[in-house]
Amino acid sequence: MIPRLGQIIGKGNSKICYLNPNNPLTCFKISKKEKCKEIKRDITFFTSINKKKIFSKYLPKYYGSFEDSRFIGYEQELFWNKEGTAMTVLQFLTVASDQQIQDLENELENLKNELFRLNIIVSDLAPSNIAIQLDQFGKITRMVIIDGIGSSELIPIAKLIPLFGKLKLNREWTKFLSRYKYFKSAFKAANPTNKK
Repeated sequence: MIPRLGQIIGKGNSKICYLNPNNPLTCFKISKKEKCKEIKRDITFFTSINKKKIFSKYLPKYYGSFEDSRFIGYEQELFWNKEGTAMTVLQFLTVASDQQIQDLENELENLKNELFRLNIIVSDLAPSNIAIQLDQFGKITRMVIIDGIGSSELIPIAKLIPLFGKLKLNREWTKFLSRYKYFKSAFKAANPTNKK
């Protein structure tokens, strides 16, 4: 059964994210069943890591799935900053100072180490699907992957065998860094003023 849904706060190719009108700390991600490949991958991922008792500050908390004849979805932690919205790494790059970018890259390195340590498989990591929270001084207080998690392979060898997991994570992280450096360079070229 699909729960009562609140305001739409995000849309992707196959998923829509809604506020939970009964709990301001969680949200719902939902797909139509004819376009549910990604959301099923998410549910499989979260179910698996919860069963294995794998916990990471870089992942949102997961509260279970639901479905009816037309839709499938799940409930997860809602990631807000003080202004009531999540700022993605992509958005942050447009406004960050040089020091903030250095702090961001230090935290991205911590994220990478956590993914490898826990063998947390990602499939489409990008600056647009990692969100950050800032304190009143503009310091990063938390970073969370909000999309692009789980294994897209039919037989998830990377999830089952850590050696293959590291190989996949190396490929995915290399792709992520390529995207990150592209946007970082593009935004710097658009705003050549040196930001301190």
